[in-house]
Amino acid sequence: MIRTMARKFHVEGTTAFRNWGVGLFVFGLWHARDGWFPIEKYLKKYPHFPDSPWQVLFNEHSFYDYNRITAIVALTASLVCLIVHRYVK
Repeated sequence: MIRTMARKFHVEGTTAFRNWGVGLFVFGLWHARDGWFPIEKYLKKYPHFPDSPWQVLFNEHSFYDYNRITAIVALTASLVCLIVHRYVK
């Protein structure tokens, strides 16, 4: 006869996903500001700001496109990390 006993394990949650989520959120906001709303200093240094703010394809304005794509990826990864933290906690 096989006996099975239910065991309860106490596993402590980790804050790694929350920390990564917050870090990636700040990183994404920083890149979003540089990609879509650059400050005057960058506009003087890189004057070829794209005409369309929703243009995300690589072209001669790669500085702004890099920031936009990085912002999208970082904010998406931040959301995923925060969701994982919420359900793993």
